[in-house]
Amino acid sequence: MGVEMRFSESQKSNSVFITPDDTRPGNDANLTILEPQQGDSLNKKNATHCSHLVKRMAVGIAALVTVLLVIGVICAAIYLPWDQQPTLQTTNVTKISIGPSAHQRKWTLVSRENWGSWKQLKDSKPLSHPVHLVIVAHTAGVSCESRIECSSRMQNLQDYSVGHLGKPDVPFNFLIGHDGNAYEGVGWNFMATFSKAYNNCSISIAYIGNYIRMNTTSQQLQAMKQILHMGVQLKKLTPDYILVAHNLTTATLSPGTFVYEQIKDLNHFTDDERLLPF
Repeated sequence: MGVEMRFSESQKSNSVFITPDDTRPGNDANLTILEPQQGDSLNKKNATHCSHLVKRMAVGIAALVTVLLVIGVICAAIYLPWDQQPTLQTTNVTKISIGPSAHQRKWTLVSRENWGSWKQLKDSKPLSHPVHLVIVAHTAGVSCESRIECSSRMQNLQDYSVGHLGKPDVPFNFLIGHDGNAYEGVGWNFMATFSKAYNNCSISIAYIGNYIRMNTTSQQLQAMKQILHMGVQLKKLTPDYILVAHNLTTATLSPGTFVYEQIKDLNHFTDDERLLPF
C-alpha cells in the first residue's frame, strides 16, 4: 500500500520531501531526503542584484559630487574678481602674526562717497583759501570702532543736520573716528556750519564721540596730524596756521578733556584767544 503525502506550495518550498523506494508490506522504507535547492538559488540572485545596485548608486553619487565641484570652480572663476581669487602662497612661519589692531593700522581718509553720503555739496557755501584757523571739536554723540560703524555715524549725522537742524550738510570739514580713520565732511572747499563766528575762515575737525567720557587713541592723533599736513601741502592752510580747541571760540565743553589733552602738545596749538581772527 503506497504512502501518499500532500503539501501546499509554500510547504513544498520549505520542507523536506520523503519518498518511499519500496512500499511493499514487511519491507523497511528506504527514505530519500531532498534539499530545497530552489530557495537557495533565489537568495543568491537577490544578493547579487543588491550588490550591483549599491555599486551603481556609489558611482552615481561620486559622479554628482564631481559635477558640483566643477560647477563651483567655474562659478568662482567667472564671478570672483581676480584679486580675490584664492592663490597658493608660501609663507615663512616665523613671520606669521595675528595682525595689528584697529588703533595700530595706518589711517585712511574715507570720502563722502565711500561712507554713503546721499547729498551733494552744491548747497554748501564755498570756502576761500588758504585759511589760518583750525578748530577742533567733538560730536558729543556715540563713538564708533570700525569703518562700518563710523560710516553709519556719518550718515546719521548728515540726516540729523539736514533734516532736523536745517543745515546744508554735515557741519564739519573732517571727522575722526575711534577706529583711527578720518572721514570727509564738507571737505576743504566748503564752509563748515558748526561755528557761528568762524565758519568762513576756518577748517573744523571733529572727533566722533563724547570725549568727556572716553579716551582718545594714538591713531586718532596720527590722523589729525595727517589732515593738517595735507592742508598745508594742498595750500588750504597757511604754513603758520593756528590750532585751537572748540571751547576757545565759544562757551562749550567741546572738544572734551581727552581730546584737549591730545592736541595741546601739537606745534600749532594755542589757547590764547587773542590770536583768534576776531
